[in-house]
Amino acid sequence: MSRKKILQVTSAKKMLAVLLGVATLFMCSPVSASAVDRYGVFLDRNYENRSLTLEGPKMAAREFSNQQDPYRMYQIIDWDKSKADVINGLNYVFRNAKDDDINYLVIESHGYNDGIIDFTFQELRTILDRYRGHFVISLFACDAGGSIDKMKKNFVEAFKKPIEKSGEFKNSRYNVFCSSSKDQLSYFYSEFAPFTKAFFDSAQKVMNGNFLNADYNHDNVVTSVELDQFLRLHGQLITGVPVSQIVEPNLPIFAVNRNQSEGRSISSMWTLKAIN
Repeated sequence: MSRKKILQVTSAKKMLAVLLGVATLFMCSPVSASAVDRYGVFLDRNYENRSLTLEGPKMAAREFSNQQDPYRMYQIIDWDKSKADVINGLNYVFRNAKDDDINYLVIESHGYNDGIIDFTFQELRTILDRYRGHFVISLFACDAGGSIDKMKKNFVEAFKKPIEKSGEFKNSRYNVFCSSSKDQLSYFYSEFAPFTKAFFDSAQKVMNGNFLNADYNHDNVVTSVELDQFLRLHGQLITGVPVSQIVEPNLPIFAVNRNQSEGRSISSMWTLKAIN
């Protein structure tokens, strides 16, 4: 099985889809209006005429269509969609989010410390700033950590102390999980990227008895902190070391029975934790 540097994927065609011409849109079963709704987008970008990884879109479709912790709406944006199509796809899904909802953006792409193939991090931040709700971003790309931590030198200061410039998502409302630091390559197998696989695996039940894989304290919730720990253990390949920015440590990223936990919703319990 060959190792490669960052992304390639076959656009996995999904079931029960409504084709919008921009990507494949999925409308999931509605959940209680009083509950936290979840919205997901998987963004696949590649230079070649194929998806970055074979399994990336399939893993995303499985997670976004699950009924245990459902999403109200999601979209798989395939590698061959234009930049305008991507923007339209993001808007179509995330425009529905309310303040308490959680938006998920999972990206697989070639990258550099200022962005991915056809979007700078500044462009992505400008687009996402339009939408309400909490954000969870999983970014698999070379130099992914440049989104949250970036150092630059100008020509005059080349031999002096480096001038610091924050990544565009640094010190923001975004919870960002990156496959590597700002100056590291990210690696993957032709079938999948271990980092993306670990992100989705954290919500599965295989390694942790009757609990989700990353639910370390066995409370049926995977928080931002627990996800970060899981990614650092299972998302690294060769020298790419996962890094993150966590602004909401107790955000319930994945959960079991999210809207019913001993009479209180997980979202309300998280709100109490956040206030205290």
